[in-house]
Amino acid sequence: MNLRFILNFNERVIIVARYKTIQRQELICFLKANDKPMSISEIYLCMKQNEQYYSNVPSKSTIYRIIKELTNERIVKQMTGK
Repeated sequence: MNLRFILNFNERVIIVARYKTIQRQELICFLKANDKPMSISEIYLCMKQNEQYYSNVPSKSTIYRIIKELTNERIVKQMTGK
């Protein structure tokens, strides 16, 4: 089990643990291999079409959640426009 801990030592201790799931790992791997702007739907369809490479294709809602986490962690950048 891979956990990431963030500790804040102000007046209290806050511990945030995040599981590094296989789906998260595979999504990151996919994004590295496809270094171009893509919508959630495009990511999902591409991963689904290549299931032989991605054994645990996340659902669209899971992709939204993971992308939000990755954006907050500044691993990916959200782009707007056409």
